[in-house]
Amino acid sequence: MKEVIFAGKCQGIGVSHVSRDCDLAETIGFYKNEYQIYYILNGERFFYYGNQSYRMGKGTLTFIDKKLIPFTNVIGGNYHERILIELEESWLRLAGNAMELNLLEFFQNNHGVLQLDEKQQSILERKLFRMESALKKPETIRCNRG
Repeated sequence: MKEVIFAGKCQGIGVSHVSRDCDLAETIGFYKNEYQIYYILNGERFFYYGNQSYRMGKGTLTFIDKKLIPFTNVIGGNYHERILIELEESWLRLAGNAMELNLLEFFQNNHGVLQLDEKQQSILERKLFRMESALKKPETIRCNRG
């Protein structure tokens, strides 16, 4: 079963928090028109970019360039919980200009998988849950929540 814990989008940023306890019959490949940040809260997945594969477990953070078509599938068991942030290119350009950074280039050059230590996980998870919470608030008028 797939449980969508939260899904929302606001001004170029989409956030989805999903728990899946079913095995997928086949590897899933997906193409999105957004840059993505994929974080595993619990469970495990295999993650593929072209001919490279990564084992993703709790505390794994993945940056996905929108020009790549990644694949995921389960490992051993069939449970995982993840948060996915999708960033529109226009948002990345504006945010990058405000910070004087080229965020598009960051995703193009730094796509891949990072394993965070416990302290980093704690910090990131607080921030991710804060994003979820902000999108759930009724005063976030121009945003879609699902």
